[in-house]
Amino acid sequence: MNINSKLSTPTKPVQRLSKEEEFDVLYKISLLLDAGLSKEALQTCVKLLENGINPEALAVAVRRLQDTSTSLQVGHNKEIQTELKSINDL
Repeated sequence: MNINSKLSTPTKPVQRLSKEEEFDVLYKISLLLDAGLSKEALQTCVKLLENGINPEALAVAVRRLQDTSTSLQVGHNKEIQTELKSINDL
């Protein structure tokens, strides 16, 4: 008896996911990691990665865009609060 036959276990065929199912799993992971990406943004990132963009450069670019967006939202909120205060003062 071959020792390898005792050590090997029968394997089940691996079920392949469709592209849509793969993306759904990836999106769920991004939500768990709180990546802050919409499905559309994640889809764009995946396409860029499939076309050979450097993953680290993409991550830096996404983070900078998110930071800029947050800064703009904070600034916009302050402008709205100032405007509301001036209206309340009337």
